[in-house]
Amino acid sequence: MRIFVASTLVTLLACASQPPPAPAKEPAAARPPRRPGGGPGGGGPGQRELEEAITFAKADNLDGAIERCQAATGKNPQLEQAYLLWGSSCALKEDSACERGAYAAGLRALPNSAALHKEQGFLELREGHYDAAVEAYEAAQKLGSAVEPETLADLAYAYALARRSEDASKTADQAVAADPRCFHCAMMQGEVRLMKQDAAGAIESFQAASQLDPKSTDAQINLAKSFFLAGRYADARPIYEQLVAADPDNARFRVQAAQVAMAEKQYAPAIAHLKKVAEANPDESRLLEMLLEAQEKGGDKKGAAETKKRLQALKGKKR
Repeated sequence: MRIFVASTLVTLLACASQPPPAPAKEPAAARPPRRPGGGPGGGGPGQRELEEAITFAKADNLDGAIERCQAATGKNPQLEQAYLLWGSSCALKEDSACERGAYAAGLRALPNSAALHKEQGFLELREGHYDAAVEAYEAAQKLGSAVEPETLADLAYAYALARRSEDASKTADQAVAADPRCFHCAMMQGEVRLMKQDAAGAIESFQAASQLDPKSTDAQINLAKSFFLAGRYADARPIYEQLVAADPDNARFRVQAAQVAMAEKQYAPAIAHLKKVAEANPDESRLLEMLLEAQEKGGDKKGAAETKKRLQALKGKKR
């Protein structure tokens, strides 16, 4: 969910110079709807200001983009894309008050805009207002011209965070049933199942997501995590090893690979991974404690003695 706002901005910028792109494999909240005569180049009040806002945004002048969007909506309160660009520019500045103001202004002028409700829902999710996120996504789904699987998936995630587990499960399943080719829907279904501690169900979802997008690292990470939680260490470990091979400097992947190896009582590879991470993070006591545990269980007495010395020195340094 962290890249959606930037995707909104990129989509809006693209509208000025090329036809609408094919649907992307990300939530519908990231893609404002195309409205006849409502986008850049359509003429009419506020269009010049919207074009200027897009130019500023392309140049990473977010303040200029926001000011021009405000000017555009001042001349024409019906310019949905101006509110969306205004909000996403605020989000890229990490100014949530500004972003909230953009969507509030947009929804006052366009209370039936599904796109604005979706962006409002995403904002509420980021700020931890889960009930408000549910309300916004429910409105977006209700106002949409047709059933939108990706919006259903986002709604399911909001339900889960709002502790409405049954609604979350039902809605996530509806999203996948509405579009079995929807990568985001499969991912959100898996997330919902993990929240319900349904590791077997999560495996099914993330396997489907991995088939839909074999290059997705997120799908592979979640699949490996689900295998681990289900106690299927032999299935989890190869995935983590592949992730490490693709990104050798990723400490998180190495630690996770080490944890799976230890669960399988394969201490030599666990030690190798943890030593590599400890070299880059010499002051992390929890990491050294994990390494010491692997060394002691793996019979590496010399390595364990060295790690104990490092831990003692670190504890002395912190006093």
